[in-house]
Amino acid sequence: MKKAKFFRLFFTTFLLIFILFSPACKKREAKKEEVIKIGAILPLTGGAAEFGVGNKNGIILMVEDINAKGGVDGKKISVFFEDSQSDPKIAISIFNKMLKTDEPDFLFICLSSVAMALKPLIEQNKIPAFCVS
Repeated sequence: MKKAKFFRLFFTTFLLIFILFSPACKKREAKKEEVIKIGAILPLTGGAAEFGVGNKNGIILMVEDINAKGGVDGKKISVFFEDSQSDPKIAISIFNKMLKTDEPDFLFICLSSVAMALKPLIEQNKIPAFCVS
């Protein structure tokens, strides 16, 4: 139980700092968006589902907490989750779909194999990303 609380606190603090000081924050200000969009590509089914579901629950708690306190610079955070099924090819497909439909300001990725497959696309599109592996 203490590990879970520590992880939530650490994750919330780290992600908040990441969002506030990211170069994308300035880009977002130029767009004048009312919502900060975070795309989460997680293994919600399959062999690594335990990690993906745990991360999803932590992200939900963090977003609820931040939004309850007024958001980030007055902007609420919106998160959308997609299931990579621990498969880098599926994750690439999800990323391309997210880019066209959701236009995330940030990405949260779980699993190094998925992150490594997405790395060139993330760099090419200049989207800040946070990976837990």
